[in-house]
Amino acid sequence: MAVQVAVVGLGRMGQQHAIGYSKMDGVSLVAGVDVDASAREQFESEFRAPAYESVEEVVDDLPIDAVSIVTPHTAHFEQALTTLEAGVATFVEKPLTVDPDKAEKLVEAANEQECPLGVGYQRRYVSPVQETKRRLMSGDIGVPRMVSCHLAQNWLATSAESWRTDPELSGGGLVFDTGSHMLEKLLWLLEGTPTQVAVTADDRGSR
Repeated sequence: MAVQVAVVGLGRMGQQHAIGYSKMDGVSLVAGVDVDASAREQFESEFRAPAYESVEEVVDDLPIDAVSIVTPHTAHFEQALTTLEAGVATFVEKPLTVDPDKAEKLVEAANEQECPLGVGYQRRYVSPVQETKRRLMSGDIGVPRMVSCHLAQNWLATSAESWRTDPELSGGGLVFDTGSHMLEKLLWLLEGTPTQVAVTADDRGSR
């Protein structure tokens, strides 16, 4: 029997998730969820599946096996908690939450339900990162004493008209968005736990 999957959040990235699921063998895309009526209409037309306004509606109405949550960052916690408590395997686009305490609550809920919970940090799988990991583990590089990460992205310009620059929806700026990929790769590569964290930010050139 095919795995019954729903996509929560039907914007640009959510559409990519939906397209991917619709092409997978052994997977049936059975529903979409979005607060925007036009997004729901587009989903229903393109994928011939019902679309709902809330996560609660879809888990109450359909037998869902798994869900992708592809919504603004601050919405992740409540939506993921709902699906996990319903016993639905849950994949959340990064970041898992914008609050560490809420992230721990999601992990606890997943463990209690014995339900898979995944987060969309896929960049550790690209070849340069994999090779860096190999060299670190083999000792080719030696013991790291300092690591400098550089992200070259015209983020403010490309995100200016989206929810990503609205703190109420994003939880913050670049660090919560693309920047969290950098942090995830750094922690994965070094296999360490931070003892001190400091952040500086500026908006030069954005005004």
